[in-house]
Amino acid sequence: MEILGIGPAELVLILLVAFVVLGPERLPAVARTLGRWLRYLRGLSGEFTSQLQSELGDTAQELRTAQQELHDLPQHLYSELQTPLSSISQELRQSTKGLSDNAIENLGSNHGQAETSPPPDV
Repeated sequence: MEILGIGPAELVLILLVAFVVLGPERLPAVARTLGRWLRYLRGLSGEFTSQLQSELGDTAQELRTAQQELHDLPQHLYSELQTPLSSISQELRQSTKGLSDNAIENLGSNHGQAETSPPPDV
């Protein structure tokens, strides 16, 4: 059993030195004062720990929320852009189909004109 890196042998030595230095009359009062200070420091430590956990807990929750939003962002963007891109794609298909139909008509009309026109003089 070690407290703050102090084993049982060191603890007995510290108590003997305190008994010799302080004497049997003052030793109980000093022990009570030391006990009060230790309780006060433990209370401060507990408050600090709970407050730190509370703050970190809120921050951790915010980080998890941000991570989930980033994870969902591609799907959200895809669903937001799917309708406009689909309509643009459809318009492009219709335009290119119209261009293809016009090109075929032009080729057919140019081909027909080439057959009916007289050959050039050589």
